[in-house]
Amino acid sequence: MEIKTECPFCGGEMITIIEDGRQNCCMCQDCYAQGPTASSKVGAVEGWNDRA
Repeated sequence: MEIKTECPFCGGEMITIIEDGRQNCCMCQDCYAQGPTASSKVGAVEGWNDRA
């Protein structure tokens, strides 16, 4: 699963997956926008890629 590289808010291309032990989410490193949380990295990427 590949992260779409552009942030829908600022157009930033530095998107990373953040893990806190049980939850994962994708976050833009330019504006710090976060996608939905998920229990897996794949779920976090899917949530980021399928955002409205």
